[in-house]
Amino acid sequence: MITLGNKNELFLDDTLVDSSEGVIWDVQRPDRHGCVFRYDAPWEGEACTYQTLIQHPETGKIYMYYRGTTVTNNDFSLEQVTCLAVSDDGEHFERVDTGFHNIVLANVVACHNFAPFYDTNPACRENERFKAVGLTQYQDENGKVCEGLVAYTSPDGLKWQLFSEEPVITDGMFDSLNTVFWDSRTQKYRCYSRYWTGEGYSGLRSIQSCESEDFIHWTSQVHNTYNDGEACPYEFYTNATRPIPGAEHQYIAIPMRFAAARKKVESHSHQGVSDCVLLSSRDGYDWVLRDGRPWVYPGLDERQWTQRNFIFGAGIVEKADRFHFYSTEHYCWDDNGLYHYSVPKNRLGYVYGLQGSFVTKPFRLQGTRLTFNYNTSAIGALTVKVLGEDGTPVEGYECTLYGNELACPMELPELEGRTLRLAVMLEDAYLYSIGC
Repeated sequence: MITLGNKNELFLDDTLVDSSEGVIWDVQRPDRHGCVFRYDAPWEGEACTYQTLIQHPETGKIYMYYRGTTVTNNDFSLEQVTCLAVSDDGEHFERVDTGFHNIVLANVVACHNFAPFYDTNPACRENERFKAVGLTQYQDENGKVCEGLVAYTSPDGLKWQLFSEEPVITDGMFDSLNTVFWDSRTQKYRCYSRYWTGEGYSGLRSIQSCESEDFIHWTSQVHNTYNDGEACPYEFYTNATRPIPGAEHQYIAIPMRFAAARKKVESHSHQGVSDCVLLSSRDGYDWVLRDGRPWVYPGLDERQWTQRNFIFGAGIVEKADRFHFYSTEHYCWDDNGLYHYSVPKNRLGYVYGLQGSFVTKPFRLQGTRLTFNYNTSAIGALTVKVLGEDGTPVEGYECTLYGNELACPMELPELEGRTLRLAVMLEDAYLYSIGC
């Protein structure tokens, strides 16, 4: 039984809907705010990327980890370092003085794609609140040099140590930003990593995932599928997968989509162009892939039309009633930097109707109200009617809204615990989410 009133439900899919007429679902495109950080320190350079954003739950500060390197074409170079910058507002980042520039990890291959997170597992030891995975090389039983992921922990996000001497995940090709987090829905750790659909480095770059209860022992990999079991038709270079804040039973991913054979700017030293798409999932395995339009289109800036742009970092920052995201752009140019995007809170997807309607599946009301995140034109409207489980209107529970609000409440004081439906009419109206 679906429950409403105890969490946010974002309209990234039609899971809540029983029937509909004259409506469409789509993703919300973000607002672009420009460059907020240049990778221009002497130990950084044109190949800096693979950023991870962590919003500290106690201080609210935003930790931005990234690869610092002056090396372009050697994923296993020990000249790569892991760097840290911090922000209070998500718009101004300052390098943290660690005693060695702003470097928190060095002299290991893991610096190529070090991917940390703040562990919210209730059973986590306090001196291991920060955890991470990173690239490593090892020899298998036949002496072959292979790739894997090794695990790290830290008490404060500054001083890191190995959690295991041996690689913890070995099934894949891991020269990308492989993301990891504690999943409160499954009560397990999840890691999303890269594999290739062919032998070795052949076929398409694709996304897979595995789970762990202890961060050391991981399950077998499961390849992502799309739109109820289909294979992905695109090459996904990264994944940037995370649960949605306040709706942790729903996940999004923002993979960089790579067109390796194309070259738009002939003067550039490398081949390939890229954009990114927004995916959503309810189980973390099968993902909603819309019509192929990107989440962010490359613009008129020719430096967005070269290889490995739009590498969105893992991590969703919540500030000032908005979700904030950060992307590498101008990769392999002399002004390579971190770019800022955002959407209003919980507006990652929507259902829209010019003259449309839908009826929800039966749900159990938890609490005594629902809130609606919506937007209409000046002459538009969103009308909500409460129905019983059998579709009969519940007298006295109907409202018509117009305007642009993130959480407009509808009080339902006598309906807590009942099984209900909603009939929603949209007249030039967007509905992004239903909350508590």
